[in-house]
Amino acid sequence: DAICAIDYPDWGNRPLSPSGMVDNGNGAVTDPQTGLVWQRVEDGTTLTWNGARDFCNALTLANKSDWRLPTVAELESVVDYTAHNNSLVWPLSVSTSSAYTPWTAVPAPGGKHWAIEFYWGVAAPTSGWQNVRCVRGKPATQPWAQRFIDGGDGTVTDKGTGLVWQQAASSPPIPQAAAGSYCTGLALGAGGWRLPNIRELLSIAHRADANASVFMDLTAFPSATADWFWSATLRTTSTTDGWQVNFGATLAGSYYDTLTNSAKVRCVK
Repeated sequence: DAICAIDYPDWGNRPLSPSGMVDNGNGAVTDPQTGLVWQRVEDGTTLTWNGARDFCNALTLANKSDWRLPTVAELESVVDYTAHNNSLVWPLSVSTSSAYTPWTAVPAPGGKHWAIEFYWGVAAPTSGWQNVRCVRGKPATQPWAQRFIDGGDGTVTDKGTGLVWQQAASSPPIPQAAAGSYCTGLALGAGGWRLPNIRELLSIAHRADANASVFMDLTAFPSATADWFWSATLRTTSTTDGWQVNFGATLAGSYYDTLTNSAKVRCVK
């Protein structure tokens, strides 16, 4: 079931540091932007993926019993990209430190499942024993294939976020400073382009097919590659690092890198 609920369409517009989450006082936290309700406290226990799934399915909390494992995008929605390490948004609490890596419900290549390592802010395929953070709320219903509109002019519009994307990415890879200039100077589609922030860039990562080699919609973005892409978001604790997204099968998630290193660019407006 979770494979059909990879993304809520408006999450690309979510602030880098999520705000407005409400502690319900009953062990649950409500996010008014996504409508999701989260288990407030996890106990630090690590479980296999099957164990984590069974734990959430059997959980009764806040007088509700319809808890489940989150999708990748759902769990990414509570990452605070303005924080450093253990970037789990308040008022969710975490009882572990650098090892905190909750499972998601989404299958990954090699018979694994996606998990998000909050210490580094990265989603990656994994196996073995990981943490669990349950969620409840109606999954997304908009089919991924209906999100994107090919403008026929080298642009793609995401109906969910309202963002317009450069269809073909920059080549060759360039440093982050040059990436910003590249986008502002792009004349495609009457201009107005900029470098996307980390949430905007993650909003087009499509992890539904565990057998894919590139985690993007290849109908909308036929030349998409399994490469690192720059975002405009800098790492708050370092003046020399910025956030990237990798769209490949082994690491379809975010990470940070030195700004002078090169990565590809896909502009947005």
